[in-house]
Amino acid sequence: SALFCLSLYLYSKKIIVEKNDRKCGVLKTLFFAFSIFICCILSSRLFTYLSMRSSDSATLDFVTLPQKNVEWLFCWSDFFCAAYSEEVLYRFYFPESILFFIRNNFSEDKKSNLFSFLSELIVLLLFAFAHRYAGWFSVFNAAICHVLFRFMYKKTERLYVCWIVHFLYNILQLFIICL
Repeated sequence: SALFCLSLYLYSKKIIVEKNDRKCGVLKTLFFAFSIFICCILSSRLFTYLSMRSSDSATLDFVTLPQKNVEWLFCWSDFFCAAYSEEVLYRFYFPESILFFIRNNFSEDKKSNLFSFLSELIVLLLFAFAHRYAGWFSVFNAAICHVLFRFMYKKTERLYVCWIVHFLYNILQLFIICL
């Protein structure tokens, strides 16, 4: 939580970088978002621990770290490809495509913010419920992460920033879940 508070302070005060420096703007946004993601992971772990104590049926014994080099290679490549495909679909393609479809088929007013909000909401729900297989807390976690990833994409206008953070988030989450 200290990391989260520090990042909020630095982000709001613009201490990390100058406004006109594009590369540092990416780093600032990356630092801000990643600190929030760490808070999400830790809260997820706490929630899982508390729910496991209250019910005997909930366990995370099926989640283990890879043991062999081939397993590690598969795990990393899976996270790498999954992060890339999710970023392209949910941060780049779907929001713009849905917005284009809504504006061209349901509105005379092509500049309405309501349609932008509706497009973002639809994509948020798609992304969140795509993670339903892992439980309801994962749906909530994915919704928060989507908002942050979309914020990063809008702020930096670079998809690779979201891709890298998403990949690192998945790897970090695996290690924390297995603790």
